[in-house]
Amino acid sequence: MDLGLRDRVALITGGGGGIGRETAALLAREGVKVAAADVRLEPAEETVEVVRRAGSNGGADGAAFALDVTSEVSVANVVAGVERQFGRIDVLVNCAGIYRIGDYTAVDPAAWRQLLDINLTGTYLMCRAVLPGMIARRRGRIVNLTSISGRTQATLAAPSYAASKAGLIGPTLSLASQSAAHGVRVNAVAPGPTDTDMTRGLSDEERSRLLPTLPLGRMATPHEIANAIVFLASDAASFITGETLNVNGGAFMV
Repeated sequence: MDLGLRDRVALITGGGGGIGRETAALLAREGVKVAAADVRLEPAEETVEVVRRAGSNGGADGAAFALDVTSEVSVANVVAGVERQFGRIDVLVNCAGIYRIGDYTAVDPAAWRQLLDINLTGTYLMCRAVLPGMIARRRGRIVNLTSISGRTQATLAAPSYAASKAGLIGPTLSLASQSAAHGVRVNAVAPGPTDTDMTRGLSDEERSRLLPTLPLGRMATPHEIANAIVFLASDAASFITGETLNVNGGAFMV
């Protein structure tokens, strides 16, 4: 099936590992030029090596950038750098984020602000930076990473994390509505628990609480979440905008 992605340019935040890296690899296999951006440059460079192995057009298909999504200057510099190197940004995937567990008493105001700055404000800044170019070209695809924790009760996630992920759904709807007439589609993916570095640090007790909530009996793989992201970024989803796609093994059904 032709997904209509060949020769497109994608910028992936949080591209240094996990879901971001797997999304980069899948996009590269579709012939996409991938810019992997991460708060640390080295993991992003490692993702570019994955992209180059997966891609069909050689080493020019990938570029790595250091990115602090909470900084307007950093965001502007990375977007400008990608546009200089590849000419444009067709697809933005907002994977950058941090995860915290705990109850309200365990989250102090500084930790609350830090998490929302990264997970929520960072996504806003990225969308704001790429949107003018997409509107000018009358084509763009944005996929935001929210979470099951933003859709229903959280088993382990801290209230700050749940707030940040629930908070992404409203802006996704608003941006989808405002940009649809300009040829820009905006959607979100809401993963359930996924086997990444974020969850590998969970204790046995925490895992024993989490796994019974998953009807399929296991966590998702990054590949399974990346498949949903690539679908929404592709022409196969050409009539889908403003949606949040639940990929959670049946833990949240609507």
